[in-house]
Amino acid sequence: MKRNKLFMVFAAVLAVAVMAACGDGGAADGGGGTGGGAAAADMGDFERTDWRQPFPETVTVTISNHEMAHVIFDEGHDVFWTLWADRWYNEFNVVLDTVWVSADYELQMNLSIAAGELPDMFEVNAVQFSQLLEANLIEDITDVVQRWSSPALARIMSNEQSVTDTAYRDGRMFSIPRYHFGFITQTPYFWVRRDWWEQAGSPDINTVADLEAFMVHLTDAHDEVEFAMALNDGLDSFWNSTRLWHAHTRGAGTRMWLDDGQGGIMSAYEQPELFDAITNWNRWFDMGFVRPDFATQDWDAMTADIVTGRSAVEFNGNWRGWGLNSLVENFTENSYMIALPFPTVDGQPARVPIHFANYAYDVVRRGFEFPEILPILTSDYVYLLTEAPAIGTMTLEDIGPFTINDNHHTSGPFRVTFPHYDDVVEVLNAMDAWHAGTLDDFQFVSGYSIIYVDEILRWVRDRELDGVGRYVQMGHRMSSLARGVEFEDQGLFLYTLAWGPHPQEVLDFGTITDSILSEGITRLIMGLDPLDHWWTILEDWRQAGGNTMTEAINRDFGN
Repeated sequence: MKRNKLFMVFAAVLAVAVMAACGDGGAADGGGGTGGGAAAADMGDFERTDWRQPFPETVTVTISNHEMAHVIFDEGHDVFWTLWADRWYNEFNVVLDTVWVSADYELQMNLSIAAGELPDMFEVNAVQFSQLLEANLIEDITDVVQRWSSPALARIMSNEQSVTDTAYRDGRMFSIPRYHFGFITQTPYFWVRRDWWEQAGSPDINTVADLEAFMVHLTDAHDEVEFAMALNDGLDSFWNSTRLWHAHTRGAGTRMWLDDGQGGIMSAYEQPELFDAITNWNRWFDMGFVRPDFATQDWDAMTADIVTGRSAVEFNGNWRGWGLNSLVENFTENSYMIALPFPTVDGQPARVPIHFANYAYDVVRRGFEFPEILPILTSDYVYLLTEAPAIGTMTLEDIGPFTINDNHHTSGPFRVTFPHYDDVVEVLNAMDAWHAGTLDDFQFVSGYSIIYVDEILRWVRDRELDGVGRYVQMGHRMSSLARGVEFEDQGLFLYTLAWGPHPQEVLDFGTITDSILSEGITRLIMGLDPLDHWWTILEDWRQAGGNTMTEAINRDFGN
């Protein structure tokens, strides 16, 4: 991974944040001028000494937000006045004025940038971040982040240094990145029906041959099963399974870039092992393991195959349990999916492709008088979701409205995501304690863990269907993220060499070149073209933009 190392900078951030939380943060000199915004907190005689202090007078900050039609808002709230806006007005005397929302946020932000009509604080993608930096349209927030980030936010920034580094230019910080949910959430998983796996004797499925034997058993033993392996027109199970043949084409849907063995970087699409995966899926198609008309089946149709029992095996994301709740309604309480270790062609451990994870940057319009609002409100977001329930300053009833029905996504540019590894370990241990009857004595550290366990208990204790998804994701030792913890502990992650926002060439050519591969591979799996036509498809990909992307990746991330 190619990174700019700025560990000393964020060691200072963490140290200053700890002093600020103890009431001693004002001793640090934030500097002057418009770049750092250190003097912006002065309102008359007001001098901030703690990130939690409210402003003595009401301050208004304009923001933009996503439309979020899927969110169910509490009475009296909507996307223009969310629960978070309510809280931050009451706690900090800050009014969030949402000047626009859009279902196509990136397009609307591009229009705002082009028109020079920027909110005071807003979210941008990596390309927009670079454009705004080049145009000198966003504020240097180095000093206010150092002074007014909570210890918890500072720890996130320090622990995710490789992502934090991308918010810097010339040693100065211009954004708080969104970060990610942890690498264990990137990997796809090998999913099977628990009840049918146990009825088969809970077999070890270590090799591709073992998997094929299990699919034969499913077809023979269960009348419902018509094609054991679920597959849709997007080839999700195919792309997520290529690691069975030690091909590493994608990490969470994002293209992987690997060592070419000659001092450069190549696309994982060029790995010869990908041809082995294609060949094997063509054989599975001929053996009847795959739905013959998969090329016309969308995501919902594939899901319907699983919940009705027509399929019972797939390779998919850690969150898959939420889409398959109907299994326990249609069959038995043990018919949910479990995540098993990946089998491989040779029985050796499968590596897990990991891509650069940050997807957004939160920034401040250059010249805005109160840039410290960004780290302050982001710190409160972190506090409410991770610290408050653990230390007892807020109850689950207090926090619940901010987390249910996707309301934790409605905070605008004041948000980070949290790596799940520690939370998952804590949840697994807490559920072990629940089964042992000792949950009341369990000492939680993470507020998120408390929320997750409460959701899981809705299923294991109360048999409420809205708890199935969380249970399948992290509620037991064969859940997806429990398996992800094993992957991380075993050192199975394979990191892309394109560690950072991808260059414009990848954005320009990625979609069209992906479609060339997907259409060609679909025909190869179905036997509509001879298998050796793969090499022609790969050359078409190179000529249509693959070579251009590879050159750009080597330029930006190579030695």
